[in-house]
Parts: sequence; structure tokens; C-alpha cells
Amino acid sequence: MKSFSELRDSFKKKPADCTGIDIGATVTKAVRLKKSGDGITVVGAALIHPETDGTLTIPPQLRARQASISMSSPNTVIKLLTFPGPVDDNFEKNLPQKLGITTEEKYRQAYRVINEGSSRTESSVLAAAVPEEDAAAIMRHFTSGIPAPYSLEISALASLNAFEHSVVNQTTNDTATLIDFGTYTTSLAVFYRRKPVLFQYFDFGTKVVTEKIKTEFKVNTATALGILEDTSFDLSDLLSNLMGSVAGHMVISRDFIERQKNCSIDTVHAIGGITRSQAAMKSLSKLMSVKIILWDPFENLKIDSSQLSQQVDSQHWRFAGAIGAALATLEEE
Repeated sequence: MKSFSELRDSFKKKPADCTGIDIGATVTKAVRLKKSGDGITVVGAALIHPETDGTLTIPPQLRARQASISMSSPNTVIKLLTFPGPVDDNFEKNLPQKLGITTEEKYRQAYRVINEGSSRTESSVLAAAVPEEDAAAIMRHFTSGIPAPYSLEISALASLNAFEHSVVNQTTNDTATLIDFGTYTTSLAVFYRRKPVLFQYFDFGTKVVTEKIKTEFKVNTATALGILEDTSFDLSDLLSNLMGSVAGHMVISRDFIERQKNCSIDTVHAIGGITRSQAAMKSLSKLMSVKIILWDPFENLKIDSSQLSQQVDSQHWRFAGAIGAALATLEEE
């Protein structure tokens, strides 16, 4: 017989309309998704800059009743834990130690069981923690009115959810790999037979590249971004030097998964600001000896194109976290 809480949840209406909001280092991304019998449709999206006083205003057409919010923090901890045996009653109590957290009360923690092990097999759990102070600062944007906060996600993991929806669940290959270039950090995720088997963070982002270009060419940030995207500039040596170390670590991780799972990873999807540079993607492809495919997080979603501006159309890559956060809410069991 179902418990009272299970019965209550079974009668609770699941959201069918959700605003995904990804609060990034340079701009906030908002997307509104609606779920129907025909699937999930993007009915609006926008890039939003905070007001001078820091206030964040979501356009009226993007305001669903619920919002799933994703955020980034330099002190976020994400680990894919693997250990023998099942996930027992002591797992949650020991999670802070597994994540390397000494002050548990200062962090929000969550986890998802990927594989439930047994006495003879291993369990794998994707676990994460974000500083309570950082989370509280984000939530202060949504203290009243709509959209009301429904969930708080970590941007890198929200992006993975969107990748899982659009690529992982559609591929016929054993593996799917994503490199997500953020402003300050880069993540590498590998899925094997539709389950995550590797997640790593690297201290490398688009900011590192633009700062180097600013120094080399003695230009400002806007010009540096233009140079990065301009194919007439030969940045091959500069990019190879900057990306060599992180690409080397990614190759080691890739080779480990290939040996462990007896598989081959010769194609990698990529997203993020640096992917706008053809030279950067050529350098990465050469350094890793893989084919690079630029990933569009709007793939496999119906889009009401009349509601999207030209600015949004040219910057789909920015919306992975917002889309992934909203999808997690609309697809929750």
C-alpha cells in the first residue's frame, strides 16, 4: 500500500510549463518550455542583462508559474563516485566526506544514483554541492511574484541534462562525449550506453583565451572576441599552447574510458564561447585526434520560431543550462 506522501505526490499535477533560467558570469539566459502530447516546445527565449542595481527582470512572455534555475559558482563540487556494493543508509551521511566538504551546513548537496550496485557489483552516483551563500544570492532574485522557483540546478549539470535529451538518447553509438567551455572552467563528460561514466572539471575557460589575445594584440575584450572568431587571424600556435595542457588531460581520461569499457571515442561534441572560433576547434581536434561536432541545445525540441529574436538564433549555444534545467522539471517522474 502506498504511503501518504506517495499518494499525495501521485495526485500532484506535474508542471507542463516552465521557465529555465541560467544565471551566468556574463549574461542571464531564459527560455520557456511547454510540454504537451506532441512533445516539448520552445515558446520563447531571451538574453537578459541585470539592471544597474543588480535586479533581474524576466520578460512577461517568458514567465511561467514555475522556474527552474541554474547557476555557476567557483566553489561548486561535482563528483562521479564509484564504489563497491549498494547505496546503503550511510551513504547520505558520508556524502560530505566523499565530496571533500568539511563544513556541511555551508553547502547544499544533492545526488543521483546512476547504477545501484550489489554485493558483487559497483554503484555509481553523481553527486554535487554548492555553497549555501552562493545559492542564497541567486534565490534573492526570485523572492516574490512569478516565475516562482521550482528547483535550483548547477549549470554544468543542467547542460548535461539537455545533452542527454538531444544527443545521448538519440545516438546509436555506445558513447557520447561533451566538452562544455564556460567562461572560467571547462567540463568533460562521457556517457557510455546512455549513462554517465566520467565527469571532470578543468581550470580553463574562454576568459583565459581572450585575456591572452588582449595581451598579444594589445586590444580590449570586445576586439579580442572578434579576433577569436575571425578566420583571417592565424591563432593556431597561440591556441595550441593554451589548450595543450587541458587537451592532454582530456586525452588521458578518454583513453582510460576506452580501455575500461572496451569502446572507441572518435567523435566529441562541444559547446561554449570558444567553439565560435574555428581555429580553436581545429586545434582541439588535432590535439585530441577526434572529430569535433558543435552541439546545438535546441536540437530535438520543437521551436516556435516567431517568438525567438535574431540575437537568440545566433547564440543557441548560450542556452544549454536554461534548457536543461527546464527539461529536468518537465520530465521529472
